[in-house]
Parts: sequence; structure tokens; C-alpha cells
Amino acid sequence: MKRLALGGAVGAAFILCWVGAGLEPSSLLDPANLRAVAAFVRGLFPPDLSPGFLRVAAGATVRTLAISVVGTALSAILGLCLGVLATASRVEAWSAPRWPRSRAAGAAEPGGAVPATASIMFDPEARLRPLRALAYAVARATLALLRSIPELVWVLLCILAVGLGPFAGVLALGLHTAGVLGKLYAETLEEVPCPRGSVAAQAGSAEGARERNGSRGGGRVAEAALV
Repeated sequence: MKRLALGGAVGAAFILCWVGAGLEPSSLLDPANLRAVAAFVRGLFPPDLSPGFLRVAAGATVRTLAISVVGTALSAILGLCLGVLATASRVEAWSAPRWPRSRAAGAAEPGGAVPATASIMFDPEARLRPLRALAYAVARATLALLRSIPELVWVLLCILAVGLGPFAGVLALGLHTAGVLGKLYAETLEEVPCPRGSVAAQAGSAEGARERNGSRGGGRVAEAALV
């Protein structure tokens, strides 16, 4: 019953939108419109192969390809920069502590917590973590904004900003595609193991092994002294 009511509500909303938009499918069969379409199709044949028209068409084609190449290059550079900042695994790796456990144990309070001053003292990057988290959030929001706005809207905005011309097309293509490529870059980088985290983990394991070996060596020396 609920599904039936939901389907009826969706159907009613669709009908209201159809009527509100003023759609008239009968206009497709209007004789005046059919004559206009026929005149347009007749104008396509025979094609204009005059030298003047071909020169104009060739110049426009080259200009379009140039806009595409420059816009794609701009989007790749901008998308890569934002994609690196918008990678969650990199932010998590940057937020991991970088100072040895022996120093952490020495600086720990009686309750086991490490004071913030000791964290900043032994880990200089601690001050940068809030900035990196902020950069991550800003990059993610920027990528979402860039790819959510259609290219046509970007073209209109860029025309208002820089005027008519190829530069507006380059900016519109670069901004929208940067949002798409940046998201792809971020998703790809998140699948790659972070080298800094691996190095830190290996360093921690090596230090722990040295501490265990040192404690064993001290115990053996004490046993030898007692003997």
C-alpha cells in the first residue's frame, strides 16, 4: 500500500511538472516547424566547398583543437594539485606521530597521556596538521564545486569574467574537467600505500626491536654479575 501511494505521488508530481512546463508534443508535427526543418536540411546540400569557406572552417577547427589541448592541460595540472590535497590517506599519514616511542614514554604524564608541548617538541609537524586537514576539506569542496557546475554555465561565467574569445573556452573546459580529474586522482592515490606511513611503521618496529634487545642484554649482564 505504501509503495502504491508513493508511486501515485511521484506520478502526480510528474504530471504537475509536465503541465507547469507547458510541454506540447504536438508542436513536433506542426506544419510550420516541419517546413523549417526541411529547409534547414535542404540547406546542407550541396556542401559549400569554396576556398574561402574551407579556410574559415580550417582555422576554426585548429582553434578548437588548440582550446581543447590547452584546457585539458590546465585541468590536468589543477586537478592533480587538488587531487593530492584531497587524498584522505595522505592526510591520515601526515597526522600520524613522527617521534620515537622512547621519547613519548619519557614525556608521557602519569596517566599515560602525552602533553601537547611534548608533541610539538618531538614532532615539529604537529603544528601543520590542522592546516593539512583544512587544506583537505577545502580541496574536496573545491573539486565538488568544479565538477557540479556544467560546462555551459562555466562558459557563461568565464565570458562574463574575461569576455568572448578562446580564453573563456579554455577556462571553462579546464575548470570543469579539473573537478572530474581531481576526484579521479584522489581516488587513485587513496589506493596507493603511503610511503611515509610505511617508513614510520618500519622505524617504530626497528626501535621497538632495539629496545627489546637492550632490555635482554641488560638482563644478561645482571645475571652474569650475580654469578
